[in-house]
Amino acid sequence: MESILVVPPSPKSPGSRGDAAVCICSMAALSGPDRRVTFGVADPTHPEWRYLGKEGAALVAIAALHPDAYDRVVCLGTDVYDGSYSLASNALMSTLAQAFAARGKPAAVVGISMRPKIHDAVRQNIARLHRRVRFTVRDPISFARFIEHCPGAAPLLTADPAFLLEAQPAPAEVEAWIRERKARGRRCFGVNVNRHFGADADRLAARVLSLMQATTNACFVLIPHDARAGPGDVAACHRLMALAPAGLKADVLALPVLEARQIKGVCRQLDAVLTCRMHLAIAALSQGVPALAIDYNFKMKGLYSYFGLQELVVGMEGAPRSWAALIDALDAVRASIRSRSERLRWLAGRNFERETPRDKCSLYDQARYDAWSVAPHKPKWPNPVAPGQPLSEDNWRALLAIDSHRVEKGLALKAPRKDFGQGTNLLARLLANLEAYLSRHGLDATAGAAIASLRAYDDFSPALHLAAQLDGLLRRRAGIASTGDDREATLSMSRQEMLRRSMRDLEEFFASRSSVRNFSPEPVAQQLIERAVAMAHHGAPSVCNRQPYRVRVFAGERKGPLLELQNGNRGFGEQLDKLLVVSVDTQYFEKFEERNQPWIAGGLFSMSLLYALHSLGVAACPLNWDVPPLTDSLLRERAAIADSEVVIMMIGAGHYPEQFRVARSRRLPLEQIVTFVG
Repeated sequence: MESILVVPPSPKSPGSRGDAAVCICSMAALSGPDRRVTFGVADPTHPEWRYLGKEGAALVAIAALHPDAYDRVVCLGTDVYDGSYSLASNALMSTLAQAFAARGKPAAVVGISMRPKIHDAVRQNIARLHRRVRFTVRDPISFARFIEHCPGAAPLLTADPAFLLEAQPAPAEVEAWIRERKARGRRCFGVNVNRHFGADADRLAARVLSLMQATTNACFVLIPHDARAGPGDVAACHRLMALAPAGLKADVLALPVLEARQIKGVCRQLDAVLTCRMHLAIAALSQGVPALAIDYNFKMKGLYSYFGLQELVVGMEGAPRSWAALIDALDAVRASIRSRSERLRWLAGRNFERETPRDKCSLYDQARYDAWSVAPHKPKWPNPVAPGQPLSEDNWRALLAIDSHRVEKGLALKAPRKDFGQGTNLLARLLANLEAYLSRHGLDATAGAAIASLRAYDDFSPALHLAAQLDGLLRRRAGIASTGDDREATLSMSRQEMLRRSMRDLEEFFASRSSVRNFSPEPVAQQLIERAVAMAHHGAPSVCNRQPYRVRVFAGERKGPLLELQNGNRGFGEQLDKLLVVSVDTQYFEKFEERNQPWIAGGLFSMSLLYALHSLGVAACPLNWDVPPLTDSLLRERAAIADSEVVIMMIGAGHYPEQFRVARSRRLPLEQIVTFVG
């Protein structure tokens, strides 16, 4: 029998229906015939903890427990572990997790949210924890904050455990009241206000009342979500009723504090909810019911980012306008929420997995980027590369290309600032890195581009005497007095010329491209492939003009061993005349924030290459490269691809037969693709 200790978010303070929802879900997820679950609380005799006893949990005084009595600990971190309410919560959970992990026992802090700033003590407590301690974070924004605040930890992104809570029917009299109003054609909305707004509580109540009065053909259910003593939700709801005009009160039902499952049952009956409580928002969203959240502590946006509905998290002043917009779009918002509800339940269940799964594919890709990009050795801006840094020739090329392009971009502005690049030390850094590059690798196209951009800047701002500095550098490092007259960092264009060159019937051209899986035996000339690659090379944008993409072209018997590793060419792979493998070299990226750029650059280039082939009358089919690490390694071995490169995709090419079929590939409606804002 495994004995599991669970630490609730607030061991001293039962009553929060949000905490109750999390505790009940934890109990359900961790229970089993061979498991015994115990909750550690401050006072096991407190009557509010009785609901855990009904769920089958044992209660123990947290001050008296000892790690040796249990096999595993799960701390429900929620919004307390970041120290927002008390540093004591973080200290208690960290101490218990460390005690279990030090004994070789599973320890986890789950469902954590993070505010924008945390106390140094919290950061230090997390940094000191044993690496066995498992963290889960309940929303994407908190996840980003967690890894920023605590870079040594490896959390797992989950969802709030309360998404797992099963709804129970609302009390019969509540369901009857809602049913009777809906039978009269009324829409029914839930409302929650609380006292967290302090001195602004009455202003909040006035805002909510004006919003309720402006909502036509409606009735309202006031839903308190906290039973703790003091100026809580019940008092706030009573205050709202006291301020409400008599004509509105007839359409308002004020509920007592229900159990967490019943609150979810009430939400299920509603058309939408207006709430100041995050867990009431979760109760509604988990039932597919739209909810507008009035945020008071920076934790709601992360929840709503799961649905792409961040605009439904507002401040007090914006609530009336946002509520009116929500009412107008209820059907669309409801559909968006329901389309993701099962995924959120799955994410919530991951909080209670025994171990954090390590994705081998992500580790494989991350290791390559760490090993080959400039990021581990990137000099602090605006310093040049320090002597002795282990940079490859392509790393150096990337750094020169980045700064050269910065000069070009500055000169291409409508009105370049006269001293741009001087205050940031851009020019001095480019000169220093250019000198180091020339001493190692000599004069080549990359160095030539850097020299041209510096000469162009000298023409723009002669007072710096860049030309003299540059000539001295070249004499020292390249043994030459000059590099000629190439000093163009920009190209002059006219609107008329640009329109003349770009006016083509591209709509028909784009619509005519299809992935082809039927080819004639006619060979594709190498010159055609070279021309297509040249067109893509010229037309595809790349970040800071780094041009990190590479293409390998395979023909004859060299194609087969590569195609057998790819899972989408069955039935036509043997017809291909040429096989193109597109890759991107990670050596051209300078910081960890650019970790996705290889796929962006490779995708842009690949699409340009497909269009170039199409324009030249070459039939082509893009072939995905979605494979496990060992298959990727086999391709590298067979195609002689360097470890620094990431494989983007394959492209099969050949000539069209006289007659053939292509997949219909119907497109989604445009309204599902584009969103106009403002």
